[in-house]
Amino acid sequence: MIALTGDHGLSHSDAHLPASLAPWLDRPDEGCSCGRIHQVPITRLGVGPGLIDAVPDYLPRPAAGGDLLLLADPDTWQAAGEKVARTLRAAGHRLFEQVLPAAPRADDVTLADLLRTLPCTPGWIIAVGSGTIGDLGKLLADRTGAQLCTVATAASMNGYASSIAAFTRRGLKITLPMAPPRVIVVDTQVLAAAPSRLGAAGFGDLLSKPLSGADWKLSHLLLGEAICPTALQVADDAVRRARRDAAGIASGEPAAYGTLIEALLLSGISMSIAGASSPASGGEHLLSHYLDISAEGWARPPRLHGEQVAVGTLVCARLYAFLRAAGPPAGPPPSEEDDDALRILHAHLPAEALEALLAEARAARQQKPDRMARLTRLREGWERIWHTVDEQLGDAAGLERDLATAGCPTRFSQIDVDPSLAGQLLRRARHMRRRYTVLDLAADLGRLDAFIAERAWDADA
Repeated sequence: MIALTGDHGLSHSDAHLPASLAPWLDRPDEGCSCGRIHQVPITRLGVGPGLIDAVPDYLPRPAAGGDLLLLADPDTWQAAGEKVARTLRAAGHRLFEQVLPAAPRADDVTLADLLRTLPCTPGWIIAVGSGTIGDLGKLLADRTGAQLCTVATAASMNGYASSIAAFTRRGLKITLPMAPPRVIVVDTQVLAAAPSRLGAAGFGDLLSKPLSGADWKLSHLLLGEAICPTALQVADDAVRRARRDAAGIASGEPAAYGTLIEALLLSGISMSIAGASSPASGGEHLLSHYLDISAEGWARPPRLHGEQVAVGTLVCARLYAFLRAAGPPAGPPPSEEDDDALRILHAHLPAEALEALLAEARAARQQKPDRMARLTRLREGWERIWHTVDEQLGDAAGLERDLATAGCPTRFSQIDVDPSLAGQLLRRARHMRRRYTVLDLAADLGRLDAFIAERAWDADA
C-alpha cells in the first residue's frame, strides 16, 4: 500500500490501485543501475468499473483544493465530463468548465487561448479526455501552478502517466517535459464504451515499445545517450501484459480494457522514470508525427496516432531486418543534406513547421560523434551492436499477428498511404527530431534509399 501524508489533503483508498502500478506512486525507488533515483509524482490512481462516480473521492475536500477547472471537448464531455461535473458539484466543489471546440489541438494557439480565457484561478484542473485533452491539462497545470487530475475516456494512447506532453509549436510536433497528473481516475466501463478504434489505437501505440527500445539502445551504443534499464523493463512488462488480451480488446471486453489501460499507464510511467519519451517513442513515432504535420501539404487527413504508429512499428521492424541482412558498412558515409536540400525535400510543410524542422536537423548534424565516427563504431562493433539490438527485438516476434488480432492496421495502404507517399515519408521523417533511430541508422549506412526502392517496407511486395 502507498502511505500518503496529510499534506496532500486527499481522502484515501487503494481499493482500485492495480498492484503493478502501486510501487511507482509518489515515492522513490531504491535506486537503479543508471545512477538515478526514480520518483513518479502521481499521488492517487484508480482503475475499475464505475469510478466516474468516485472522482470526488480522489480529490482534496472542497475547502482544501480551491476552485476546480474541468477541461473537455464535446466528445469527452458527453462520454464522462458532464457526469464528472455533476458529481463534483454535488460534493460541494466550486467548479468551472471549459469545453473546447470539436477536435482540439494541443498547440501554441490553443494554449494561449485557454490561458487568456481562464474563468478562474484553478487550484486543480480536471482534464476529462485522452491524448489532446490530457496534454492540454498538463500544459495548463504547468502554466497556472494548479494540480492536475486526469479522468481517462479512452484507452487510445500511453501518455496519461507520462512526464511529457505532445505539443505542436510553430507547426512542428514536439514533446515537452511536463509533470504527470497528481491524480488519474480510469473507469473501465467508460473505456469499453468508447469507439473500438480508440482501444485498437492504444494497443497499436503500446506495441511499438520493442522497436522504440531498440532505437534507444542503438542511440546508447552509437551516441552514448544515457539509458535506464528500469524504464526499459517497465515498458517491456507493459507490452507483455497487453499482448495477452489482443482478442478481448477487439471484442470490447471490459476486463481486456482494464488490462490494456494498466499496460498503457505502465508505459507512461516508464517515460516518467526515464525523464524522456525514449522507452516508448522511436522511429515509428516519427513516421506518425510526420504524417500529422504533412496532412495539409499532402492532402491527406491524419489517422489516429496509434493506428499510424502500429504500421510504423512493423515498417521499422522490417528496416532493422533489412539492415541486419545487408551486413556491415563498406566505404565512406553518404553526405548529409544541407539546409538547401532539406528546404526542397520538405517544401510541402507549412513555413513555421519547416523552419522548426530545419533547426532540429541542424542540431542532429552537430551531434557528436558525427556520422563518420558513428560509421567507425558500426564497423568495429557490428556484431556486438546487433547482439544488443537483436536481444531487444526478440520481443517483436508475433507483433503483426497481435496487432491484426486487436483490429489495428498493419499496412500503409490501410492508413491511406500509397507506395509513392510511403517512400517520401520514409525519406523525410527522420529530420523532424534530433533523436537517433533506425531511420538514421539506415541513412548513415547509405541504405535507406535501397529499402524504399525495393519496397522492403511492404510485406505484400
